[in-house]
Amino acid sequence: MKNDFEADLIKSLNFHLKDNGIAFRLKQAEYTNQIVDILIDSTKYGYIFIEAKSMDYIKYDKLYFNGRFSDGQIEGIEEFRKKSGRKGFLFVELRQGKGNKNIVLIYKWEDIYKKYISDEKSIVFRDTDFKTNKIGEYLDLGRFFSVFV
Repeated sequence: MKNDFEADLIKSLNFHLKDNGIAFRLKQAEYTNQIVDILIDSTKYGYIFIEAKSMDYIKYDKLYFNGRFSDGQIEGIEEFRKKSGRKGFLFVELRQGKGNKNIVLIYKWEDIYKKYISDEKSIVFRDTDFKTNKIGEYLDLGRFFSVFV
């Protein structure tokens, strides 16, 4: 079964946004850079971007900047955040193997960027304020919208 974390995110985000906005996925086109994975435009929550990463939690307990981001990607995302005024988040899906529920960790982009410019090499997965998993067919993002956004 193909894992499509970004598509699941879009479905879950739009379910929670209802009539208060829209989440949409930016597609990567040949010969162009995709700045971030998902944009949200909302009358209730404002303008948001999400960078999404999916990892095998059985093999890794941290996300290494140099292994999961392309050269210059973090700087490009930060420049986009500053110029656009959007709130930013990193969503990390931790795949836990067949038969186990995946976990999604959510980080504020500013916190990620601070770690990166302080020469930290990685994000340790226990260093998050928020994690969720699926409730039914949607990610449980109600608390994310009420607390973080």
